[in-house]
Amino acid sequence: PADTLCNEEASGLRAVLAAGQALQNGTIDLAIVGAVDLAVDPRTVIPAGLEHPGEGAAVFVLKRLADAQRDGDAIYAVIQGAGCGEDEASALMEAIEQAEWNQAETAQLPHVQTAALIGQCGAATAVADLAYAALLLGAAEPSSFVRLFGSPSPSAGNQAVPPPASRRCYVTASSCTTHLALVLEEYVPRQSARPIFPALRSTRTLRLPVGMPTLAATSTEAFTPTGECSLPRPLSLLSAPKAGDTPVSAGRTPGATGMGGSVGTLGSIPPSSSSLAVPAAAWPAADQAAALPEAAAMNDRLTLTSEGEILAVPAFLLAAYGRAQEQWLAAQSAFLRTQQRWFTLAARLWEHHQTLLTSSPLAEDQCSDPALTQKWPHNSPQVQERGLPDQAEAGQVVLLSPEGKDTGMTAAGSEDEVPRSLNYEQCCRFAAGRIAEVLGPRYALIDTFPTRVRLPDGPLQLVDRIVQIEGEPLSLQPGRVVTEHTVHAQRWYLEGNRMPTALSVEAGQADLFLSGFLGIDLQTRGEAVYRLLDAVVSFHRGLPQVGETIRYDIAIDEFVQQGGAWLFRFRFDGTIGGQPYITMRHGTAGFFTPAALAAGKGIVQTALDRQARPGKRPADWRELTPLEPASLDEQQLSALRRGELAVAFGPAFADLGLRQPRTLPDGPLRLLDRVPHIDLRGGRFGLGLIRGELDIHPDDWFLTCHFVDDPVMPGTLMYECCLQTLRVG
Repeated sequence: PADTLCNEEASGLRAVLAAGQALQNGTIDLAIVGAVDLAVDPRTVIPAGLEHPGEGAAVFVLKRLADAQRDGDAIYAVIQGAGCGEDEASALMEAIEQAEWNQAETAQLPHVQTAALIGQCGAATAVADLAYAALLLGAAEPSSFVRLFGSPSPSAGNQAVPPPASRRCYVTASSCTTHLALVLEEYVPRQSARPIFPALRSTRTLRLPVGMPTLAATSTEAFTPTGECSLPRPLSLLSAPKAGDTPVSAGRTPGATGMGGSVGTLGSIPPSSSSLAVPAAAWPAADQAAALPEAAAMNDRLTLTSEGEILAVPAFLLAAYGRAQEQWLAAQSAFLRTQQRWFTLAARLWEHHQTLLTSSPLAEDQCSDPALTQKWPHNSPQVQERGLPDQAEAGQVVLLSPEGKDTGMTAAGSEDEVPRSLNYEQCCRFAAGRIAEVLGPRYALIDTFPTRVRLPDGPLQLVDRIVQIEGEPLSLQPGRVVTEHTVHAQRWYLEGNRMPTALSVEAGQADLFLSGFLGIDLQTRGEAVYRLLDAVVSFHRGLPQVGETIRYDIAIDEFVQQGGAWLFRFRFDGTIGGQPYITMRHGTAGFFTPAALAAGKGIVQTALDRQARPGKRPADWRELTPLEPASLDEQQLSALRRGELAVAFGPAFADLGLRQPRTLPDGPLRLLDRVPHIDLRGGRFGLGLIRGELDIHPDDWFLTCHFVDDPVMPGTLMYECCLQTLRVG
């Protein structure tokens, strides 16, 4: 079996308990348990307010204690009890009772924590504590353990409590709903045959650390009469031998974590194999870096039993090991200090960045966050070809208010307040900047997500101002927003001094803003993006002219979940001078993951939709031109944009007598590249079929600004493509 568990910062310890339960029940005989938590980017942990943010990972190989002893595994420690309670104290008490330990002996049981060493590692914090505890119990000399946690002291009263026969400690983990505790004990029986150092196999020369004592300076006085040896530093992760190695009995045998028979929670942790490389070499002088002797020469200096087992490890090997550990610990300490300084610097830079953004006015030629690069390419060939404003013109077109003047920015009165109206610059910040700079610190978490719901940027940001915002922030309850858009003479989209049909619909785009204001991003968390699904749009008068202002009254009626996706239903009324201009009803939009979008099939026609049916023409219908099938290439479409019908369709159109024929728009709204098929007797009803095509490029202006973190062609421009194709017919 393979399982993934999630329980906030208790995740790692919860996985250890689950594996231990499976071992105890006999479901499995060995388990590999681990946890990892990588912040990667300090900006993901700084907002959480961690005092010591860090990253961590640990992995264990777990077996029942009896199995580990039978297999000769090196054993780090034994977990004798596990507990779960409403708080840390009750969880620890349950673990101690399960271990059947004397309560008085455990009054000052050491609590192993590594946050001060490696930082707060989220889901990996508890397993880091467990790894450190196992290493202390299985590899550290007793004096190191006492130095870290102190000696057992008498309990209250006159009667002194004798210290337990073995070293003990405990680790804990907590989440918002769970408190876990494990109690560990060193492996006392020491029945493993695994060596403290593996047998010597390599002939590669290894240089000893600088300052290691030479052979003449070494002695065997450091060894106890029993032949046991102690490692000079904690955190000594030693390796187990491979098959064929000579067994060595050398006192404490670090390696795996075993589980007591009554609990069965932890098992052995055999570390990865490695070996000391010993060449054939003579001992150097005292001022030279020493090389290890060959195995045969070294064995001459070892104390062996009659069976050839080592009774004692030479002191020079322990000294070399100790100095290597000291150097490693010094390097690790230097790294941690550097890491902490880097985190501190990153936090200060982030705070300074926020201060600059909130205190500095926007540049006059940008409508986006000054910390971000404007993503629609002002001076690219696409812009020049389609007639979009260049950067200088953008300052006039994008930032002008309807009256041609800048407007002041409004701000919330306190940290808990949110604005109830926005000016044009703030709308642009919502489109391409940080939402917290517009709506306040309650929305700051949303800025950490990879995407969020936005207004379009650049030319498609058509909200001049938001005059009213209603609804409870971040509530996913119904809400309302009122916006305005003024058609002035400098608008890039003008056609015959009027606002096109598609842009009239697009300007009612603030349902995007309203859904973000009401908190949809806290549900999607940047993993799903906005798509408009359905709407019914009605026009009640002619297209707006230069000088007219459209007021859009937009309401979201409800948020719902369907098929794992979030949807919302909305509507709007657009008025000009208080009179109806445009209405949208039955609007439905949703948020979809990349996988859901990839599985989409677009508009699916049923068999009934494809069934041919005779069409109807008026009784007085007459053909004005020949009805032969035709097609238009790019040059013919260019002629049609100039009003040259004969060049586009042929000489039969030369004598129609049209003084101002209806043409196709040029510039940014040039949304037809070719018309490969025109058949005025084709189609389902026999009344005509025309097919237009537009090539989509990654740097098309409408992709780079709609949206800055989710490039997609607006549905309104797709509709404009259809209108232009129909106009050709």
